Amino acid sequence: MEKQVSIVILNHGRLGQELIASAEMIIGEISNIQAVSLLPGMSIEEFYKAADRVILPLKGEIVILTDLFGGTPCNVAMMLQQKYNVRILCGMNLPMLIDLVNTIDMGGYENMDELIGQVLETAQTGIYEPPAYEAEEEEREVKIRWQKLN
Repeated sequence: MEKQVSIVILNHGRLGQELIASAEMIIGEISNIQAVSLLPGMSIEEFYKAADRVILPLKGEIVILTDLFGGTPCNVAMMLQQKYNVRILCGMNLPMLIDLVNTIDMGGYENMDELIGQVLETAQTGIYEPPAYEAEEEEREVKIRWQKLN
Protein backbone atom coordinates (compact mmCIF):
# COMPACT_ATOMS: atom_id res chain seq x y z
CA MET A 1 0.00 0.00 0.00
CA GLU A 2 1.24 3.43 -0.92
CA LYS A 3 2.19 5.82 1.88
CA GLN A 4 0.32 9.08 2.04
CA VAL A 5 2.57 12.13 1.91
CA SER A 6 1.17 15.62 2.39
CA ILE A 7 2.97 18.80 1.39
CA VAL A 8 2.58 22.02 3.35
CA ILE A 9 4.16 25.21 2.08
CA LEU A 10 4.94 27.94 4.62
CA ASN A 11 5.99 31.20 3.02
CA HIS A 12 6.14 34.98 3.00
CA GLY A 13 3.31 36.60 1.03
CA ARG A 14 1.36 34.45 -1.39
CA LEU A 15 4.40 32.71 -2.88
CA GLY A 16 3.20 29.24 -1.92
CA GLN A 17 -0.20 29.64 -3.52
CA GLU A 18 1.40 30.92 -6.72
CA LEU A 19 4.01 28.15 -6.69
CA ILE A 20 1.23 25.57 -6.46
CA ALA A 21 -0.69 27.28 -9.29
CA SER A 22 2.44 27.31 -11.47
CA ALA A 23 3.17 23.64 -10.78
CA GLU A 24 -0.45 22.73 -11.58
CA MET A 25 -0.17 24.60 -14.87
CA ILE A 26 2.69 22.26 -15.78
CA ILE A 27 1.72 18.89 -14.25
CA GLY A 28 -2.01 19.15 -13.55
CA GLU A 29 -3.98 19.17 -10.32
CA ILE A 30 -2.03 18.40 -7.16
CA SER A 31 -3.70 16.73 -4.20
CA ASN A 32 -2.47 16.69 -0.61
CA ILE A 33 -0.89 20.15 -0.78
CA GLN A 34 -1.66 23.36 1.05
CA ALA A 35 0.02 26.73 1.43
CA VAL A 36 -0.02 28.90 4.54
CA SER A 37 0.89 32.51 3.84
CA LEU A 38 2.56 34.89 6.25
CA LEU A 39 0.91 38.18 5.36
CA PRO A 40 1.89 41.72 6.37
CA GLY A 41 0.83 42.53 9.92
CA MET A 42 0.44 38.87 10.91
CA SER A 43 2.17 37.92 14.15
CA ILE A 44 4.31 34.81 14.48
CA GLU A 45 1.68 33.43 16.87
CA GLU A 46 -1.10 33.92 14.30
CA PHE A 47 1.03 32.30 11.60
CA TYR A 48 1.88 29.37 13.89
CA LYS A 49 -1.81 28.81 14.68
CA ALA A 50 -2.74 28.94 10.98
CA ALA A 51 -0.03 26.40 10.10
CA ASP A 52 -0.96 24.19 13.05
CA ARG A 53 -4.62 24.12 11.92
CA VAL A 54 -3.49 22.89 8.49
CA ILE A 55 -1.11 20.21 9.80
CA LEU A 56 -3.24 18.86 12.68
CA PRO A 57 -5.69 16.79 10.56
CA LEU A 58 -3.06 15.41 8.15
CA LYS A 59 -2.30 11.70 8.17
CA GLY A 60 0.86 9.96 7.02
CA GLU A 61 4.15 11.66 6.21
CA ILE A 62 4.36 15.46 6.02
CA VAL A 63 6.89 17.52 4.09
CA ILE A 64 7.03 21.25 4.84
CA LEU A 65 8.58 23.49 2.20
CA THR A 66 9.67 26.98 3.24
CA ASP A 67 10.91 29.85 1.15
CA LEU A 68 13.84 31.08 3.21
CA PHE A 69 15.99 29.45 5.88
CA GLY A 70 15.89 31.53 9.07
CA GLY A 71 12.76 33.45 8.14
CA THR A 72 9.52 33.33 10.11
CA PRO A 73 7.97 30.54 7.99
CA CYS A 74 11.08 28.39 8.52
CA ASN A 75 11.15 29.18 12.23
CA VAL A 76 7.47 28.24 12.56
CA ALA A 77 8.14 25.00 10.66
CA MET A 78 10.91 24.19 13.13
CA MET A 79 8.55 24.93 16.04
CA LEU A 80 5.95 22.63 14.48
CA GLN A 81 8.60 19.93 14.14
CA GLN A 82 8.64 19.80 17.95
CA LYS A 83 4.95 18.82 17.88
CA TYR A 84 4.66 16.80 14.66
CA ASN A 85 6.80 14.33 12.75
CA VAL A 86 7.54 16.51 9.72
CA ARG A 87 10.44 16.93 7.30
CA ILE A 88 11.42 20.52 6.44
CA LEU A 89 13.06 21.70 3.22
CA CYS A 90 14.07 25.36 2.90
CA GLY A 91 14.66 27.39 -0.25
CA MET A 92 11.79 25.90 -2.25
CA ASN A 93 11.65 26.29 -6.00
CA LEU A 94 9.42 25.09 -8.84
CA PRO A 95 11.62 22.18 -10.02
CA MET A 96 11.77 20.95 -6.41
CA LEU A 97 8.00 21.06 -5.98
CA ILE A 98 7.31 19.32 -9.30
CA ASP A 99 9.83 16.58 -8.52
CA LEU A 100 8.41 16.13 -5.01
CA VAL A 101 4.84 15.80 -6.30
CA ASN A 102 5.78 13.48 -9.19
CA THR A 103 7.94 11.23 -7.02
CA ILE A 104 5.22 10.95 -4.38
CA ASP A 105 2.56 10.23 -7.03
CA MET A 106 4.67 7.56 -8.74
CA GLY A 107 5.88 6.02 -5.46
CA GLY A 108 9.42 6.37 -6.80
CA TYR A 109 11.18 6.18 -3.43
CA GLU A 110 11.89 3.59 -0.78
CA ASN A 111 11.71 5.83 2.30
CA MET A 112 11.48 9.47 3.33
CA ASP A 113 15.26 9.90 3.48
CA GLU A 114 15.52 8.84 -0.17
CA LEU A 115 12.63 11.11 -1.17
CA ILE A 116 14.11 14.11 0.62
CA GLY A 117 17.58 13.46 -0.81
CA GLN A 118 16.26 13.26 -4.36
CA VAL A 119 14.20 16.42 -4.01
CA LEU A 120 17.14 18.35 -2.54
CA GLU A 121 19.30 17.27 -5.47
CA THR A 122 16.62 18.41 -7.94
CA ALA A 123 16.32 21.77 -6.17
CA GLN A 124 20.07 22.33 -6.35
CA THR A 125 20.62 21.16 -9.92
CA GLY A 126 17.62 23.18 -11.09
CA ILE A 127 19.61 26.35 -10.42
CA TYR A 128 22.23 27.19 -13.02
CA GLU A 129 23.26 29.78 -15.56
CA PRO A 130 22.47 28.62 -19.10
CA PRO A 131 25.04 29.04 -21.87
CA ALA A 132 25.09 32.30 -23.82
CA TYR A 133 22.21 32.71 -26.23
CA GLU A 134 23.19 32.36 -29.88
CA ALA A 135 20.84 34.95 -31.38
CA GLU A 136 21.97 34.64 -34.99
CA GLU A 137 21.28 30.90 -35.20
CA GLU A 138 17.94 31.22 -33.41
CA GLU A 139 16.85 34.10 -35.67
CA ARG A 140 17.75 32.02 -38.74
CA GLU A 141 15.67 29.08 -37.45
CA VAL A 142 12.71 31.36 -36.69
CA LYS A 143 12.87 32.83 -40.22
CA ILE A 144 12.94 29.35 -41.77
CA ARG A 145 9.93 28.24 -39.70
CA TRP A 146 8.09 31.46 -40.55
CA GLN A 147 8.73 30.97 -44.27
CA LYS A 148 7.42 27.40 -44.09
CA LEU A 149 4.23 28.61 -42.40
CA ASN A 150 3.59 31.26 -45.05
